[in-house]
Amino acid sequence: MTESPAFAVAPESSKIVYALLAGRNSNTLQFVFALGRTLDGGDTWNNAFPVALIPNTKLPNTGDFRTGYAITIDPKDSRTVYLVFNGAAYRSGDGGTRWTPIPIKAGTVNDIAVSGESSQVLFAAADTGAWVSRDAGATWSLLATGLQQDKLTRIISAGPVTLSQGQRGIYRLTNGDLAWPASKWREMEQNPDSDPISFPPVIVTPSTPPAN
Repeated sequence: MTESPAFAVAPESSKIVYALLAGRNSNTLQFVFALGRTLDGGDTWNNAFPVALIPNTKLPNTGDFRTGYAITIDPKDSRTVYLVFNGAAYRSGDGGTRWTPIPIKAGTVNDIAVSGESSQVLFAAADTGAWVSRDAGATWSLLATGLQQDKLTRIISAGPVTLSQGQRGIYRLTNGDLAWPASKWREMEQNPDSDPISFPPVIVTPSTPPAN
């Protein structure tokens, strides 16, 4: 049986897809991984998995892939890919041919997002909270405000908006930190137009039937 802990489609082309696949070895009962990459919408695939970077001692023997596995493609450059594998993070700048570990001391990393405004800005969701890098992953700092020591499992960035999912709720990046206090919820309930990520209402005008 094969499972897919993570996959990603390149924003600049839907034909570019990365998929992390896991299948159990019948002899060792451990999972064997492959990172499939297609450039033609799935007609052909090759394995872009960084085998040399990930020792066998880190391979899990259970199929619990709910956290610690993710793929993120830079929206401005589909050859730049980030892989979160078993809680550790890696980066490839050439479409998966070569990989380098990302030096983030955040404990278990669960997801990485590239800022919608700059490829130099990365966000990471980890068991220790939310982290940010402003130099493409070379150095990192913790975003702590408003998280209440929550473990974060997913993070996404689109344009000026960055959201992260934790065990206690969803947080939004505001004023340089991830926070979503109760007062902000009340403000959005009373005045939806104050929320920059809300969508404008759709007004449907009934069509006039043709005259006989």
